[in-house]
Amino acid sequence: MKELIIKEKIMSFLDSYDVYDKNGDVIYRIKGSISLGHCFKVYNKHDEEVAVLKEELLKLLPSFKIIVNDECIGHIKKELTFLRPKFNIEFKGWKVKGNIWEWDYSIYDERNTIAEISKKIISFTDTYTIKVFNDEDELNVLLIVAAIDAIKCSQSGN
Repeated sequence: MKELIIKEKIMSFLDSYDVYDKNGDVIYRIKGSISLGHCFKVYNKHDEEVAVLKEELLKLLPSFKIIVNDECIGHIKKELTFLRPKFNIEFKGWKVKGNIWEWDYSIYDERNTIAEISKKIISFTDTYTIKVFNDEDELNVLLIVAAIDAIKCSQSGN
C-alpha cells in the first residue's frame, strides 16, 4: 500500500502543487495552465512529464481526458445530478463512491477497493490523504483525484 499526501491552496486552474509520500518527499508535481481549456501536467520526482489531464471542450458538463505517453487512456466526466456530485470514470471499469463533496470517497472496481481518499481543510490549505492499495495504480489514482478536484473547481468558478 502507498500513501500519497497533497497539500494545496484552495485550487485555481493556474495552481501548481506537490504530491508527497508519507516521508514528506516530493514524488509528483502537478502544474495547471489554461490554453484552449484547462490543462494539468503531472511530473515525477525527476521533473519528467508522466501524464496530462486535458479538459474536453464543447461539453455540457466538465470532462477531462487522461493522457499518458501521449495516448488517451481514459476520461472522467461529471454527471448531471441535483443532490451530490457524481462522476463517470471511463478507465479500467473503475467507479467512485462516497461523499465526494466532503472529499471522503473511494475508487473501486467490481472486486476491490483501489484507493481511499480523504481531505481536511486547514486554514487556507487543503490536505488530501490518498491510500492506494496496489502500488501499480498510484499514478492513475492520482490522475482521477486531480481530475475530480479540477471539475469541482470549474463548477465553483475558480
